[in-house]
Amino acid sequence: MAARFWVTGGTGNWNSTTNWSATTGGASGASVPSTADTATYDASSGSGTATLDISPDVQTLTMTGFTGTLAFGTNTISLNSTGAIFTGSTTTTVTGTPQIICTNTSASARTINPGLVTEANAISFRITAGTGIVAFTSANTNVLNLDFTDGVNPTGYAGALSNINPTIYGNFLASTGMTKTAGTGTMTFGATSGTKTINTAGVTFDNPFTFNGVGGTFQLASALTSGATRTCSLTNGTLDLNGYTLTTGLFSSNQTNVRTLAFGTGKIVLTATSGTIFTTSTSTNLTVTGTNPLIQATAGGAGTRSITIGAAGATNAISVDVTSGTDIISLGTTSGAYKNVNFTGFTGTFSTANSISVFGNWNFGGVTAVSGSSTISFAATSGTKTITSNGVSFPGSTNFNGVGGTFQLQDPCTVPATNTTNLTNGTLDLVSYTLTTGLFASSNSNTRTLAFGTGKMVLTGTNTNVYTTSIATGLTMTGTRTVEITGVGIGGETRTVSGGNVATGGGSAANAANLYIKAGADIFSPGTAARAYGTLDFTGFSGSLITNASPQIYGDLVLSTGMTVTTGTNTFIFAATTAQTITNNNVTINSDITFDGIGGTFACQDALTLGSTKALTMTNGTLKLKSGTTSTVGSFATSGTNQKFLSATTPGTQATLSDASGTNSVNYLTIQDSNATGGAVFQAFTSNFNVDAGNNTGWKFNNAGGAFLMFF
Repeated sequence: MAARFWVTGGTGNWNSTTNWSATTGGASGASVPSTADTATYDASSGSGTATLDISPDVQTLTMTGFTGTLAFGTNTISLNSTGAIFTGSTTTTVTGTPQIICTNTSASARTINPGLVTEANAISFRITAGTGIVAFTSANTNVLNLDFTDGVNPTGYAGALSNINPTIYGNFLASTGMTKTAGTGTMTFGATSGTKTINTAGVTFDNPFTFNGVGGTFQLASALTSGATRTCSLTNGTLDLNGYTLTTGLFSSNQTNVRTLAFGTGKIVLTATSGTIFTTSTSTNLTVTGTNPLIQATAGGAGTRSITIGAAGATNAISVDVTSGTDIISLGTTSGAYKNVNFTGFTGTFSTANSISVFGNWNFGGVTAVSGSSTISFAATSGTKTITSNGVSFPGSTNFNGVGGTFQLQDPCTVPATNTTNLTNGTLDLVSYTLTTGLFASSNSNTRTLAFGTGKMVLTGTNTNVYTTSIATGLTMTGTRTVEITGVGIGGETRTVSGGNVATGGGSAANAANLYIKAGADIFSPGTAARAYGTLDFTGFSGSLITNASPQIYGDLVLSTGMTVTTGTNTFIFAATTAQTITNNNVTINSDITFDGIGGTFACQDALTLGSTKALTMTNGTLKLKSGTTSTVGSFATSGTNQKFLSATTPGTQATLSDASGTNSVNYLTIQDSNATGGAVFQAFTSNFNVDAGNNTGWKFNNAGGAFLMFF
């Protein structure tokens, strides 16, 4: 074996004896280094250009101190020895397509030390054979392409790559027969232009990975698998999974650099058992692409696994599958953008540290407990997204807020008694299921639909406004429109409902819910303005209904034995245009009542009793008092020029209408089967367009004794 030193001070060719010496800085004329020799460029080699006019094969190559240029052209250098086979230099410039091929086939170790060269001066290495350890010895090593194949097949090097810390500016290609020593050394991909490929050939690389090339694209050519304690980081550039799976303990891309996470049809599998296993919480300048960007958390431990996706909106939303574990899974980052969230296979606790946005489907899977109180917003703007609870309650409030989106329950859904379900935009479709929530709110002018189907809503909140659609402009309700109010309010507390404001907020029959107040001994208020309701049914309620508003009722009214209706300053307005019923259950209504539904029929199921000063007024429709009972009013009147109808529930059997004093004068009223009594005068003069339809007593239909003026 001979040592050869480059000695020309200017430009020269490798394959020339005029450029080689047997000693550093010595006389030229030594033989050109060959397979049994070492080659050295050092500080005594000058600063000229050494041109590879052949593809030499030597034992080792050393570049320490060389300030010139090594011009590869299209040639390569082969190193056939073991030990320290290459030592690079940061003062050397390389040109062409620089590549060094390491060909030794033995089991002896080889070390390669390119040093911290720049991307422009990085050299490619291909290790084609051997079973000994290959080590990159410096703390930080920069290379161009790093290839462990024979150049033709995916086989080649069959040894163990040591724990290395390289920056790779080109492609990475593993061989199927190699292994990788586990360690904390980070493999960094740093190209700043073009697309570089990474092919692991199925080998697990149990070390961290960093993708950090401004303007570079790093594209998987096979699945990339790291260890459960390792982190994969995207700092700059584009990481293109290209349809493959990236398996790593943890993943991080948490800065403001311009970067793209391109899933294609691929996914990221996270195998860490604790810690922040995925974070893009700082999502400024991050772009996420792919058919369904997906991360899977696959291995739960005894602590908490956190996933924090940044708040970058629907375009950067990422799907999360938690497939196993009995630990805690936390989804964090305020307004974090999640696509589909699926806990099928997970049997631990779901926790929210911050409010998040979901742009796809939700499935609680096997979750056994929840913690936190943050809001989950469903924000898809197209298509139908499904919500599967599997008997699990959401930890905090929910908000359905996707313009054009539809959010469809797949089973009963529960929100805690102190939290709110908000419908802000889009369609909430209960299908046939029950949505149980503390409070419900949909008070804005956005286009939105509450589709009950055959399902219902159950409100469990107390001592607050449990239901509000006070601004109902743009709100459509379909299906049963059943809202059960079941919170057990106690004396001194007040539950309020606020249907659509008829005068200013778009409240109407089309968006009036049917309210069933089923429990409580508190105060119940139907709001502070004229608000639209369907049925109001108080069966089971034993508190006090306060009517300092004018509820507009488009359905039935059912009062409950034992409740009270306190003296109010406003009026119950029955506005239905179809047949509805009124059940009093011996409760005195201490409010005025107006019947004002064109074409509506209001049939009393028992005696109707108003307070002694409260008026019953008919403006439109038909009122049927219960036959065989006495209904009591403070006064009885009509209004308007539409024909109204007063009758009894059983044709031919009178219903009694009682008023203690005063004169009740009506017009445009057709009366049948009515007994007017109690001490007051009931005037229904036919001259005022009233009609005696038969079987009436106590009514004055003729103005007997009055003055008549005749004109000729």
